[in-house]
Amino acid sequence: MPTGYGTIYNDGVKYIKINKFDIDGTDKSDYLAQMNSIRINHPDIGVRQYNIATNQVQNDYFIFGVSNPQQITSSLGDVNNYGFTSSKANVESATLGSLVKVKNYSTTVGNILNYFNPTTGVYTFGDTPNIPVKFTLNISNVANPATTHSIYKNSTSDTYSTMFPVDLNNRLGLVIGNGSISIVLTGSNYLTENETLAVYTFNLSDPASATVSMSIYNVTPPFNGSSSLILFNPDVGNFDYNDYNALLNNADIPQYSTTWMDVDYSQNPLVPINLSLIMSGTANKAFVQDSNYSSKAWSNLRYNGSKTNSFRYIWVIKIIF
Repeated sequence: MPTGYGTIYNDGVKYIKINKFDIDGTDKSDYLAQMNSIRINHPDIGVRQYNIATNQVQNDYFIFGVSNPQQITSSLGDVNNYGFTSSKANVESATLGSLVKVKNYSTTVGNILNYFNPTTGVYTFGDTPNIPVKFTLNISNVANPATTHSIYKNSTSDTYSTMFPVDLNNRLGLVIGNGSISIVLTGSNYLTENETLAVYTFNLSDPASATVSMSIYNVTPPFNGSSSLILFNPDVGNFDYNDYNALLNNADIPQYSTTWMDVDYSQNPLVPINLSLIMSGTANKAFVQDSNYSSKAWSNLRYNGSKTNSFRYIWVIKIIF
């Protein structure tokens, strides 16, 4: 994490680095220094606005310290491998009529990020995936067909008694008896940093054994980001002498010709002092746009002139006595 840029108290994105120069090499420091927010269109969660709390100018870039009420760590081009598979045989609901979390999984494959804890049975996202991931729950060998298995987000308690309301809004899927279900974690089901997934079993009658297998894998390949995903907010700040204020007409970078050279009459009104440079073709280019000569709308007014071919003339003769 950068140091010396101010303290930003938020989870997720804390700093944004932006080049001072655009694709044409123009220094945009005046514009960047006036920004108070940045909107970034993440491919998974859409546009999010980051309010700028601090900024530091370096040789070639700005470092913005940002604050955001949401925990978002999606970053373009950074795709982690969330894949894992874990299973447990002879799962039983120890408490009749209650939701009981499945724990102590016997086998786990993958889990490179170490987000899944087989002992607690909880998968905790260490960051926000920037691509959709799919969660699959498979139930087999169920002795009692009334047994149900559910996948819940943000539920970590070992037991939920049916005597109290259960938050069904956090239940992503339900399997009754033998079967499987797959949920793509995107949209309203998307999980962000520090949110969790866990499997719960429920029996209406006597406990019944079953085999639970859960897995997560990446759905889409990495996203190739581009600068067009960054939407700046130009509606605030002082826009005097700013390239983005079209009303001021305040171009401060001269346009040089690619053909015509500057003729310097600063010391002699008849003979330019840089005549030798002009003759050799090495004189400085003139401060003029080449389109002044190629554009008829400009060159006709200044150099070529124009005439009318109309046959309708109205003569007005004024006689003074």
